Amino acid sequence: MKTTRLSIGLIFIFAAIVFNNCAKEEMRLVPGPEGEISSLKKAMTSGYVPGTDITVQLRSDLENGLSVTLPAGHFYLSETVIIGGYPGGTIKGAGKDLTILETTEEYVVSENPFLPTGYKTSGIIELHNTVGDVTFKAMSFVVKGEHPAEAHLSPFIGNSTYIDNVIVVLGKEISLECKDLRITGEYVGDIEGAPSDYNIIWPIIGTGFGTDALFNHLSVKDCDIDGCGGSALDIWMGRTAEFRDNKITNAGIGIWLQDVYEAVTITDCHFENTPQAILKQVFVDCLCCFKDNTLDGQPMEDDCQ
Repeated sequence: MKTTRLSIGLIFIFAAIVFNNCAKEEMRLVPGPEGEISSLKKAMTSGYVPGTDITVQLRSDLENGLSVTLPAGHFYLSETVIIGGYPGGTIKGAGKDLTILETTEEYVVSENPFLPTGYKTSGIIELHNTVGDVTFKAMSFVVKGEHPAEAHLSPFIGNSTYIDNVIVVLGKEISLECKDLRITGEYVGDIEGAPSDYNIIWPIIGTGFGTDALFNHLSVKDCDIDGCGGSALDIWMGRTAEFRDNKITNAGIGIWLQDVYEAVTITDCHFENTPQAILKQVFVDCLCCFKDNTLDGQPMEDDCQ
């Protein structure tokens, strides 16, 4: 294990502190367009053509408040899809072995309009200031590129030129459900300046904006995450979370619980080559139940309050 991987826990704990402060002071500067977009019907839109770059079509559909259905096939993304004020909806495929979204080698990250000028976002699909519940299901994301993820302390703060995240949803009193997903990062080796040997850091994040604007619920079930330098599944500044029947391989941290207030359940999750399976930074009154999980094929100790 590289020394960068051994110190990953301390790096990300510090990241949480930075993120909390910045989230409270910076992110709320740009409110989501709740009026116009939220009034739209959450219609389903399809018509995506396998073998093509769907970046423009996907961005347009989500900007118009639509849900999206992708058929079986291979699709490509060449730029970050970042949306503000999404009213909630479903982005779904035909199955994680059937619908595959792959980043192109020439992938371009976008300027982040929800942060000060000059800051870039570094995800694939980011929904900021979301005002309704979101579901991602039945698809795979394949992150390509020989460049490592940029070494900065938060997925939202940094001049990133490479991909850090795959699914990021930020909002107050909303929920994110991820089901039947596969996310695969690419091993890029020990490159100076990279916090990991992989080209992504935080694959799935559900987060609120601060202690007075909490994320409601994160649900992750039947998902496979392979290859990330940070934490595979994250809830930050939230109320509740449930993780069930997931497989996490080659990650610095399996599941990161940061500022979770009410309840967390982690059951039947399997961690392999992941130095820290669960990073728990929850409040005293939070009810946690960890049961029937394994680490490198060995049962982990059950811990239910």
